[in-house]
Amino acid sequence: GDGVGPTIAGCRVMNDDTIVVHFRRKLLGGERVEVQDYDAELTMSKMEVMVDPEAFCLQTKYVNGKIVCVDDGSGNAGPIDGGGVYNPGSGAWVPVDIESAGPAEIRVNLTKSGGVAFAIRYAWDGTCCSYDPSGITVGDEVSRACPVASCPIVGNETMLPADPFVARIVGGKCECMAPQTCDASLGVQAFRFRIRDVPLTEESFLIASGSLLAFILFICFICTCRIMSAGGRPEKEGYEMVDLGALPQDDTELEEHEVW
Repeated sequence: GDGVGPTIAGCRVMNDDTIVVHFRRKLLGGERVEVQDYDAELTMSKMEVMVDPEAFCLQTKYVNGKIVCVDDGSGNAGPIDGGGVYNPGSGAWVPVDIESAGPAEIRVNLTKSGGVAFAIRYAWDGTCCSYDPSGITVGDEVSRACPVASCPIVGNETMLPADPFVARIVGGKCECMAPQTCDASLGVQAFRFRIRDVPLTEESFLIASGSLLAFILFICFICTCRIMSAGGRPEKEGYEMVDLGALPQDDTELEEHEVW
């Protein structure tokens, strides 16, 4: 394909303590989003959620040996403590587990964050997605090139990695920092992609046919009930329903009645 790898389109917090992240289908070039195996304890998934709503910072830097937040996502200096230092604490961002959820979706499990997520980020901070047990120093780890296709989220054919992203979660949906956007309507797009990617097998055809037949029979049943409740036939405006057994037998009197 001619895709560029998974690129976030949007996300939505679900009722089962998960977040469904949807990727831009056109940029996948016909590929599916795949979650590779990862060590949940060592390298982890590189997906993290923020559990402290006051600790969001897009960019930090060292100033006189201290970490300072220089951009809170709107171009302003971010939250700092009394000493002028950005100090969100080690528990502000919590690593979480992920799994595939569709051709252009992954599901983020919020169990490790207690179901809480004020922001979400992927491959945004830290070291490589792989683990090298050769005993390298921290300096070497930072300077060396990360192995190709070592991060969990990739395109299933080209193995192109997903673009890193960070987004606030507002109203149960992702809100990326400009110029990146990730506010695509997840519900409609996800439904359309699931239908289009379902293989047409004999079983799926029978299920679809049975569902359609059941719907038609239901409509027919409703129509029949309405007709029966109206006495078997609709009343015509301007006419009176007459009991034929009560009509007079004299032809002259019969002419005075309108029977329908």
